[in-house]
Amino acid sequence: MSKGDIGNIPGPKSESFIKGNMRQIFSASSVGWEFHSMMSEQYGRVARLWGPFGLKYLETYDPKAMHHIFVKDQVIYEETSSFFARSIVLFGRGIFTTQGEPHKKQRKMLNPVFSIAYMRNMIPIFSDIAKKIEKAMKIKLAEAQGAQEVDVLHWMSRAALEMIGQSGFGYSFDPLVEGAKPHPFCDAAKAFSPNTASLA
Repeated sequence: MSKGDIGNIPGPKSESFIKGNMRQIFSASSVGWEFHSMMSEQYGRVARLWGPFGLKYLETYDPKAMHHIFVKDQVIYEETSSFFARSIVLFGRGIFTTQGEPHKKQRKMLNPVFSIAYMRNMIPIFSDIAKKIEKAMKIKLAEAQGAQEVDVLHWMSRAALEMIGQSGFGYSFDPLVEGAKPHPFCDAAKAFSPNTASLA
């Protein structure tokens, strides 16, 4: 797709020439959620966004397109040099900051961790976490007088981090009970993208 083609795709106006739509995209506040909601409602599965200094980005939520980009034809859709430069500063050199043969080599090294045999050993951990989530939601619903709204995304995010922590690092980040104080790592992880975007 040429730069001219991207310009013809509808999308929101740039917030500023320097930051484009980046602040709206990565905001952890309600601004970010409202922006993404507006994008899906107003522009559908494909939209044009503005990056820093007038760069045009193509955003897609289309499952088939995402399958081609991330799975089937990922060699064609390599990240930009600016993405790699920024990622090296933020994460150091590793799987997220390489491409081509070095990237393939690192992915191959990680394959055993994602094998069926290895994942089978994680089932008791996942099951225990799922039961804790179920218990927490049941308590929340039992305390309610009448209809009760449950923020499932909030609980699934907590469960996902806990699964990664316990199965990957042998560490528990969250007791998975209502009103528990968030672990400092959880706060840092949530604030990472918005804070780095604000530096742009």
